[in-house]
Amino acid sequence: MDAHMSKLINIGEKSMSAVMSTDRLNLEEQQMAKLLECHYGDGLVYLPRAGSRQLLSTAKSFGFISAEGYITYRGRIFLARIEHVRRTWNHYRRLN
Repeated sequence: MDAHMSKLINIGEKSMSAVMSTDRLNLEEQQMAKLLECHYGDGLVYLPRAGSRQLLSTAKSFGFISAEGYITYRGRIFLARIEHVRRTWNHYRRLN
């Protein structure tokens, strides 16, 4: 796990904005978002066939997924921030 990914452990008011302030998402953030996007109406996160159990374990340790396998409030906030960065980046690319 690199230093950037370890910053996700301290997700809070200060660190969330620091992690998500970059124009592009790093590979770990993209992988985490892809995993968290695999939740459905019931909130349960389903591990894709090509998914990594290590990533699922990491998401649980960061508090993005509960012990029972449901996306948490923290996980939803992370996804919202990721989506904001994606939209901003796509908008910026269209302008240039």
